[in-house]
This record gives sequence, structure tokens and C-alpha cells, in this order.
Amino acid sequence: MTDNANVILQREPMQGLFDLNILKKIQRRFCQVAGVFAFAMDEDGKMITDMSGDEEDVAILFDNIDMDTFLQVCNRVSADSLEEQVIEDTNYDNIKIAAISIRHDSNVIFNWVLCCSLEMPEEADERTILKGITRTCTEKDFVVAVDLIRLMTDRFVK
Repeated sequence: MTDNANVILQREPMQGLFDLNILKKIQRRFCQVAGVFAFAMDEDGKMITDMSGDEEDVAILFDNIDMDTFLQVCNRVSADSLEEQVIEDTNYDNIKIAAISIRHDSNVIFNWVLCCSLEMPEEADERTILKGITRTCTEKDFVVAVDLIRLMTDRFVK
């Protein structure tokens, strides 16, 4: 996956715009402070970074949410030049997925895919909650995190 990512991020028109090691460092640290999970995909839907976050939490997410779900959200922003970011519900009330398309001169450089486990009230229906994830955030904080990573990344590539 990493070799493919280096090729993707170095080809035209992205050459010189973003270094994969910087991308991974931003992703890892951003996830630590924002309480979210994230990975990057190329315009063809291939992962170019692994999902950041607690390993056990990441395993729970991937065991319960298939890659097609992440890919569908990513395709919405990658294929449409009008929609740069989306946040969508999943089959679980406490899990949200977002995708952000990072572009330069109208060309997709890569897409961020973010995921969070929302803090749920005590009276929430246990049957629709994905349990076992230790890192949570509020829905408002997730929206802020999505906006912030888009703004930060746009600043680096434009």
C-alpha cells in the first residue's frame, strides 16, 4: 500500500504538492487530538494510508463497517466537483463517516475519510449502537474536525 501511495502522491499534477510522510504525520496527530479515525484514499478508491486511531477501535470499525461503505462516501466527493465534503450516517446510530476531496487545479489529489463514534445518551437504543469503541466525540466536534482537516490540508496543497 505504501509504495502505491508514494507513486500516487508524486505523479502529476500532485508532484511537489504533498509528501506522504507529512500526510501520515498530520493524519496521526490530528486523529489523536480530535478523537476521530481517518485514512486517505486515492481518486480510484485505494487506501494510501492506514486508518489512524487505537488499533482495537480500528479493528472494531473494520469488522463492522465494510470497505464499500467508506468507498461510497468517498466516491460522492471524488466524482462531484461541487461537493467537496460530506458527512453521512451508517447502520449504527453512533457511527458517522465523512469524506473530503482534496483538489488542486480541479484535480483530485486524494480524499480524506474520517469516522467517529459519537457520545450517546444513556437512553439510546442498545441494538443500534456499535459497542466497544473507546474513543468518542460529540457530533458537533466531528463536524468541526471535518472542516478543520479540510482547511488545513487545502492550505498545504494550494
